[in-house]
Amino acid sequence: MTANVVFEGKQPIKVRYVLTYRDGKIVSETWQIDPRLAVSGY
Repeated sequence: MTANVVFEGKQPIKVRYVLTYRDGKIVSETWQIDPRLAVSGY
């Protein structure tokens, strides 16, 4: 699973959040800061 998110504060931080599942459980979690990331609101 991958999600592009923005943390709001004094300055927005764009982050790609990657979860890896195995047998229905989270086995890996990665946060990658990417200022050029395209993030859409809803």
